[in-house]
Amino acid sequence: LGMAVLRMFLIFGLLSHWAACVWGWVGNPDNFGLSSSWRDISSCSMGGPCEFGLAGSPWLYRYGFIDNYDVTTQYLAALQFTAALMTGGEVSMQASTPLERLFTILVMICSIFISSVVVGQILLIMDRQSEASMAFDEQMQQSREFMVARRVPLNLQVRVYRYLESQHRTQ
Repeated sequence: LGMAVLRMFLIFGLLSHWAACVWGWVGNPDNFGLSSSWRDISSCSMGGPCEFGLAGSPWLYRYGFIDNYDVTTQYLAALQFTAALMTGGEVSMQASTPLERLFTILVMICSIFISSVVVGQILLIMDRQSEASMAFDEQMQQSREFMVARRVPLNLQVRVYRYLESQHRTQ
């Protein structure tokens, strides 16, 4: 149980990291031949966009990350954005360029698949635990019937039950 949950968290973390790296690349104006000095970014703040309208500049410029914050802060903002997209959380930034919008749509579609896989894995884990519990209950019932039919002494029955319970707990 613990390893399966840990594996799901690691996979989610890896997918979030990859998506954050792509989001950072998409948001870098230098990747598209745009200079960060083509607009005044002195009025930009980390909390909101620097320009009005639906279509605009890449997000690193639009939200004032270029020249104002280090790469670590930019990465953490990208990671927050992609993790929120994947989990349906509150998204603090908005896509504005066509490539940003396409990326956002693809991540949202992939998040549906990821969510269904996670829910399926959780249900599978619960089903396995239920099957193991039912098998143990059946084994205990069979051993009880066997020992009663054979008139096994009570102290030996108790020892057998304890042994079976200890074997079940270690599995």
